[in-house]
Amino acid sequence: KEQYSIELHLEAQHLNDYTPRVNVGFRWVNAGNFWLAAGMKFNYEQESFSAGLGFDGTGFAFGYGYQPMEHFTDVHTISLALKI
Repeated sequence: KEQYSIELHLEAQHLNDYTPRVNVGFRWVNAGNFWLAAGMKFNYEQESFSAGLGFDGTGFAFGYGYQPMEHFTDVHTISLALKI
């Protein structure tokens, strides 16, 4: 029987020098430690959507993220962590 979890994340900011900003995202993790994530950013000039995937293994973790930009080149992020 496959086990999984779903996380929902919400962040709101209201700073003096910006309009209010809201970030909403989710992360789905299965029993094999594979995860998928996606999110939306509201009231940002360049950013709006992001997505990623990754794997948390024994002794290491790997992740990839993608974020399209409005006026610049899209951002691709790769991470590798060694657990010692």
